[in-house]
Amino acid sequence: MWMNPVTCSKAKSAELRAELKGQIDQDHPFRPWILVFTTIVFPLFEAVLVNMWTSAGLRGTAGPSLIVVGILHLVLGSIVIYQEFKLKSPLRVLADAADLADAHASVERELDRRVKTYRMFRDAIEEMNAQVCSVQNTGATYDAALRPIIKRFLDSICESIGVCSNRYTLEVYLCKHLLPEGVGYPSLGDYVLAFFDAPTVRQEDALKMGPGHPLILSSATNKERMLGQVAASPGLFTSNGNVVTAPYFEQYATHVIPTQCRTGHLGYVVFTTMQNNPIADDALETLGLIASVTSTFYARWSDCLQVRLLESQNQERFVVPAVNIHPTARNLY
Repeated sequence: MWMNPVTCSKAKSAELRAELKGQIDQDHPFRPWILVFTTIVFPLFEAVLVNMWTSAGLRGTAGPSLIVVGILHLVLGSIVIYQEFKLKSPLRVLADAADLADAHASVERELDRRVKTYRMFRDAIEEMNAQVCSVQNTGATYDAALRPIIKRFLDSICESIGVCSNRYTLEVYLCKHLLPEGVGYPSLGDYVLAFFDAPTVRQEDALKMGPGHPLILSSATNKERMLGQVAASPGLFTSNGNVVTAPYFEQYATHVIPTQCRTGHLGYVVFTTMQNNPIADDALETLGLIASVTSTFYARWSDCLQVRLLESQNQERFVVPAVNIHPTARNLY
């Protein structure tokens, strides 16, 4: 069966570190005593026992030689013990080098992810400016004009939010009075769903959550940003001990959409995923960027809508009505 090379490399690296750690920690609690007894205690004790067994005396040069050998044995044994506990063994050095290499690779991946996130934000700003020009000419609806902008974030969702699967949703909710009536935006609480993107989740499944939806939780608690897991707080998605609706996500994050003057809010950006692995540490910051871009674009889109409305009213005001002139009256001219 085919395996991703990156996944295979990580598995081999983890296996190598586990093997090194097992060899380093083998007999670790008893190793100091084993080393002391094998290098100093047992050899000296054996020498005494051999001397007693043979009933040999310290005659001639044997006595001074034994003392010199014993002192050398003690010194060399002390050096071995010192090197064992003060100097790192080759296995420990190799294990530390592997950890350092992994940490360096992790830092490089994080820097690369941040660079891609900044590039994504720049592309979103450029796309927003292009969409403003398009709205001025075509008068596109808000959700249709917003989609190309949000798509810039979705194209880099693996780097920006840390979700590399297609089991996610990105939802933008605005206050009901901010969008024209009769366009057909579905509502949830005091908000309307202005944008929805999910490769594997239906829009109806999100709206069926009702009071258990992250939007309602954030709005009810007046939290500008929220990040959580269903497994960590299952009580938020139950009512009297019964599940309201099975959540279509395992992790969720919300961020308020501020007004341009920071005097209130326009709505919320909601991100959900079925991924069990933790999302990026700065996922809320990315949602904050999406919220800021959404707020800025709404202000520009609303201005364009007002300009088009004024132009339409002015055209109707200055249209000269057609006057029917009697045929006999034309001869007077």
